[in-house]
Amino acid sequence: MTDLTTSVHTGQYDSARIDRQLRERLDEAFTLEHVSGRAWRVCDSRYPAGAAERFLGFVEERDGLFEVMQVTETFIWTSFDTMRGALDHIIATHRQIVAQQRLH
Repeated sequence: MTDLTTSVHTGQYDSARIDRQLRERLDEAFTLEHVSGRAWRVCDSRYPAGAAERFLGFVEERDGLFEVMQVTETFIWTSFDTMRGALDHIIATHRQIVAQQRLH
């Protein structure tokens, strides 16, 4: 997986390292569950089936692109050229989405 940290300031070093480690663990734990046709549910396998924390988003292949749908207060759709790009995006943004949901 590509390191998504582009710059690290001295005061943020530990935070950047921890974020990278969390992304790596999530990358190892995510699973794709086929929903239908060209659609998959992206899940965190560290949580049991039915747990709200298990669900990370959906990916659907449409017209050669991989469309990601993530749930926050609203739905967020983003498109990528590859499945790996879509999954990297879900992994990189998952923590932010969970934090946002906890605030509301």
